[in-house]
Amino acid sequence: MPILPPNSPASAVGTTFQDHLNRVALVLGNRNDLLAGTPSRIMGWIRDSYINLAMSYEHDTLEQTTTGQLAAGTDNIPYPADARAIDAITLYDTNSGVAIQPDFKDMQYLRMFNTLATAQGPPSVWAPQNGKIYFRPIPKNTYSLIIDYWQLPQIQDPNGNVVNPYESGTDISATPVLLPYDWLEILDYGAEMRGHAELLEREKAQEIQQLLFGFTIPLTGKFVPGMIGQILMRRQAQAPRSDYGIQPRTPKRSFTNVP
Repeated sequence: MPILPPNSPASAVGTTFQDHLNRVALVLGNRNDLLAGTPSRIMGWIRDSYINLAMSYEHDTLEQTTTGQLAAGTDNIPYPADARAIDAITLYDTNSGVAIQPDFKDMQYLRMFNTLATAQGPPSVWAPQNGKIYFRPIPKNTYSLIIDYWQLPQIQDPNGNVVNPYESGTDISATPVLLPYDWLEILDYGAEMRGHAELLEREKAQEIQQLLFGFTIPLTGKFVPGMIGQILMRRQAQAPRSDYGIQPRTPKRSFTNVP
């Protein structure tokens, strides 16, 4: 899967790690020892914050699509190497063009299918196992396929190559931050929280943690949501426009006490 360059439309909504460095460094006191090394400690905290956000929340900026082929008699294909999770798999019969959307199941369910050649047919279910995607029934015909998935965070060197996020000596400052605008502030806060925690500034780390994730008022037991809990993902913002089942609408009724 080709990696999007920093100036691509998908990454234009975000920034790079370097763009977040000065703000985080300022909050942490602009200490030279925190800025030394490649990657620096602050750059490492930005990286960790980004990885956490990109792998914990399904952002629309991390949606990707790949295509391939499922040959007749073949029951599996490799799981996309850069996929965090698969949203949908669509198969198209190369002979008839008919589209099939197999349902997601677990391997226990797939093991119950007959694997004899006489039982081959259009795949109706799929399940992931050990880096592969398995289909049942085993396809009798060849299918072209489209996989829509949630991409893993891609940590890059200055040349745009995806690298091991924790490889020392590698400059990762040019990594594009593929997050919506309202998550960029949260990325900074996440890096600052990690910095305060490692510098044993526990009260500052706790304040940011409560700001991000919320807290419970001890006297009342009421939970106050944090910034992350109040942000709408695209699917949540779009939910009111989804095509739900038709329900009859009735006028609002008011009731009063009748003597």
